[in-house]
Amino acid sequence: MDFGVSFRVYDRQKILLPDGTFEDTAIPGRLLPHRLGGTYDPILRQYIGPAKVYHEFTCLPVFEEVLNATQRRVILVGAQGSGKSENVVLAAVEGLAKYPARPGGIVSPVLGKQSIAWDKLIEVLRTANFLKPNGMGIRNASKGRPAELHCVNDAVCQFVSAKRQSKSSVSPVGGFGWYWAGEEEQQAFDDRSEMEVTMRGRVNADAYKVTSSATNDAIYIFQDRIRRYRKNPKEAKVINCSGFDN
Repeated sequence: MDFGVSFRVYDRQKILLPDGTFEDTAIPGRLLPHRLGGTYDPILRQYIGPAKVYHEFTCLPVFEEVLNATQRRVILVGAQGSGKSENVVLAAVEGLAKYPARPGGIVSPVLGKQSIAWDKLIEVLRTANFLKPNGMGIRNASKGRPAELHCVNDAVCQFVSAKRQSKSSVSPVGGFGWYWAGEEEQQAFDDRSEMEVTMRGRVNADAYKVTSSATNDAIYIFQDRIRRYRKNPKEAKVINCSGFDN
């Protein structure tokens, strides 16, 4: 079965309306050279060749920076509505395509925030027919198990909250082994939670990448973390998202 992924940039342009005013609209632009996934064999649980069809996912111009980043961490910082979450979701699509039959995860500061990435990822995967059919693709959290999305290439995205019951309790992120990860609203993470997400990549140590979104709040721990990222450009890439790009 096909699990082919490609990305087309949509640019924001002003269109002149008949009444003489201008309106912002999204114009299809470049098809990025990245072609991920392939033809999946569910018995071998691996790709056996290129896909016959590559589904085009629409993306913002800034997403090309996310795809090309070689750093272990990529964080998109901007105001609400600047497109940060869309980039985290598309990075999840990238991870699901690159690692068939392997798990990845998206972490949010509290359970309520999970619905943002959860709903958006379900929407884009359904559009491409990448979710498993017959109710097997969407699995809600139950009895200590995280909410999960299961794809037709047997890749899994797990949704976990970073919120601990107390400062001394074990992190809910602990114990997972992921090939890629995303973080939603990382400005609300403490340093311990950020480290826990980093440690989840032990099963894919050479290629593990974490893509994060964050609102640029004046939180000392977060701003100190951003300064640390900027001082270490080989390990982390900080991308500023502006509302104009969305």
